[in-house]
Amino acid sequence: MQPLLTREQMRLADRQAMEAFCLPEAILMEHAGLALVERLTLRFGKLLPHSRGVVVAGKGNNGGDVLATARLLVERGCCNVQCVLLGDEKELSEATRKQLMLLNAQGFKTHPKLTPELLENADWVLDGLFGTGFIGPVAPNFHKSIELINSCAGRKWILSADLPSGLDANTGKALGAAVKASETVAFGFFKRGLTTGDAAELVGNLHLAPIQIPRAVSPAGWNTFLYTREDASAHLPQRKQNSHKGNFGHVTVVAGSSNQEGAPALAALGALRAGAGLVSIHAPSDTLLTLRTRLRAEIQTESLEVSTLALAAPRVLVVGPGLGTENWDQLAVLLKSKHLLVLDADALNLLSSKGAEAKALLSQRAPTATILTPHPKEASRLLGLSIEEIERDRFHSCAEIAKQWNALVALKGAGTLCSGPGSPLIVVRAGDSGLAKGGTGDVLAGVVGALLAQGLAPMDALLLSVYLHGKSSELLTRRNGHSRSTLASEVADGVAEAIEGLECPGS
Repeated sequence: MQPLLTREQMRLADRQAMEAFCLPEAILMEHAGLALVERLTLRFGKLLPHSRGVVVAGKGNNGGDVLATARLLVERGCCNVQCVLLGDEKELSEATRKQLMLLNAQGFKTHPKLTPELLENADWVLDGLFGTGFIGPVAPNFHKSIELINSCAGRKWILSADLPSGLDANTGKALGAAVKASETVAFGFFKRGLTTGDAAELVGNLHLAPIQIPRAVSPAGWNTFLYTREDASAHLPQRKQNSHKGNFGHVTVVAGSSNQEGAPALAALGALRAGAGLVSIHAPSDTLLTLRTRLRAEIQTESLEVSTLALAAPRVLVVGPGLGTENWDQLAVLLKSKHLLVLDADALNLLSSKGAEAKALLSQRAPTATILTPHPKEASRLLGLSIEEIERDRFHSCAEIAKQWNALVALKGAGTLCSGPGSPLIVVRAGDSGLAKGGTGDVLAGVVGALLAQGLAPMDALLLSVYLHGKSSELLTRRNGHSRSTLASEVADGVAEAIEGLECPGS
């Protein structure tokens, strides 16, 4: 997994690179400029020397990075580059001042203001206004410049240096205004804020440029990581040819409401597609009468007493989709069982409504025996906060849910966050707006259940499930040409293709 750094950790990493590894700041800045030149070259190829670009620099070191890029481009024959330096030259960082001097020595002059005319004549824009140290809010004069850059989004290629200007490096929140990039090149290490929240709309294609910072640097407190395709491939359960259904576990979806039959059916379908050996739905007899018409033939049904289910041979229970919010007594019985539990939807609402009583029951279970999969609204109930407060710092919110409820947690959203009590935070940057559709969360709960049933460690099962679920939606969007028409059942069926992509990446 790739480490994700806060602004404070990145500052320490830079310092270690310079002090412990004797890398001058100017060398790091030069390599940052080279990395940006490389991305522009990959984008425009042989046309780059004939393209027209606008470089927008601020007073901090990010400004120095893009000024270095402008100089390197000019040295490579790119004569149509315009530089805009926003802010007082007297306030430039020392490294940025030196880059400006090198640029001026070539007879290159900068513009003091970004104008619509400069942008209209450009093919690309290089954004280096604010760096990781920026904590906002964006001042009105810079706000206008960001709005001008964003007016080009979709028409011009916008490349951001390290992170889109105006994006909080720690939280992924836009600080009043932020550049909407086509592509972002992170320097040294990825920053936490590049992977979740508002970043989904702002970062574009994300790339890492190590810029010669040794991987041996180790600022204290690294506890956030990015889950990658390689991680997902390594965790995919193996299936031997001489296997039988008992080798791949039993997942039971516990339903209860007679008017929510679709939710447990989708959860069961997700479990089937993710490879569970046996999938059943537990519900009252009257619910099963109508539910049966929605189910695929492969899904079994049972109407045992919940107390009997709690004492059954160990299996994985997916509880919440279609449970109903009047069934606390049933959930309480299951919380006392030894089954692995995936709690979603109505189960999460029941937990939050019972507060201290529910927390007491969860405190008696091993943290890895329970998985919660809230979306932001459910998370707001679990923590007693507004949705805005949850989204303001998703990293903190995820860690708090895990701590307060003594469980593994997947805080769903753009850049789903996974963690457990006192455990690292892990971001799964998979999925798209196709998942903003009723029923997709039920599918995810079923997929988690299936991977648990196949013997994966709980956190590995959770991370791989989020990845496969997200990739399924991405594949559907690619096939359809848009994400508007994605159905939850299609996401479940698409898990098969997402798995194939891990087993046969070239297919």
